[in-house]
Amino acid sequence: IAELGLLGTGGPGGENLDAQILQHREFHGIESAIQRSGGGVIDVSMSAHVVELSGRTCVLATFIDITTRKAAEAEVRRLNSNLEELVRQRTAALSESERRHRTLFARYCDLVENINDAIIQDDAEGRLVFANRRFVEWFGLEGRDIGDITMGDFVSPAFLAAVRERHARRMRGEPVPARFDFEGVRSDGSRLWLEVHVRPVIEEG
Repeated sequence: IAELGLLGTGGPGGENLDAQILQHREFHGIESAIQRSGGGVIDVSMSAHVVELSGRTCVLATFIDITTRKAAEAEVRRLNSNLEELVRQRTAALSESERRHRTLFARYCDLVENINDAIIQDDAEGRLVFANRRFVEWFGLEGRDIGDITMGDFVSPAFLAAVRERHARRMRGEPVPARFDFEGVRSDGSRLWLEVHVRPVIEEG
């Protein structure tokens, strides 16, 4: 076996393997590489055991060429390594995208909350789902739950029916002017005139 040019068997090559075989008498499925006499290396799986032939101690060994299998395993490892790197890069890109999104969202929220105009969003029934700080201050609605505020809380009775009608038509998809004026009413009963710009927003259908 020492003359076969075994590589990667540990110790001083085949001489070490010869000694192991004689000591343990047999082994199975040891993977190694063989230096071919014509050049090049092949991967093999070896099994061997000691036999006595005509009074001589001999080693009966079998070799299975596993070069193709080892190459396939190496390719799988390479692909796995590439996949792990792609996952790492994608995760980093997603983290950076999420960080940018949070930054932009924070800036948007800061803008909406500090702009001099009042901004609200209501649902199909005309109940508020959002109101910025300026709107709450204008109408004296501090402490009120936004979800409990309806048009009747900030539109004067003289204009309430018309505003509700515009809203209903808009919800039905009918053409309605985006800009109009109406008289608002604060929580203390005082009035103010408003120029309103409305844009429909569709969320989750």
